[in-house]
Amino acid sequence: MLGVDLQTQETLLKYIGGLHSYLRHTILMFNPTSLDKVCVQATHLEGRGKNTFEEGRNKPPKGKNKEKPSKGKVKKNASIK
Repeated sequence: MLGVDLQTQETLLKYIGGLHSYLRHTILMFNPTSLDKVCVQATHLEGRGKNTFEEGRNKPPKGKNKEKPSKGKVKKNASIK
């Protein structure tokens, strides 16, 4: 559409250079040869990163496993007059 050849080494390196640093470093370890392979790898790595973040986020912080009583306005022994 824009007249950019997606099969050149220059386009491949520019695409990789525009990725987030953790993706860029990981993808460069695989010595990519095509833009299609890089896109698949980046999508896969991104998905793994999100799953790891979400799993870690759902775990309670270390040392704080006890539930604290809520500080709501409701009192358990309140009487209604």
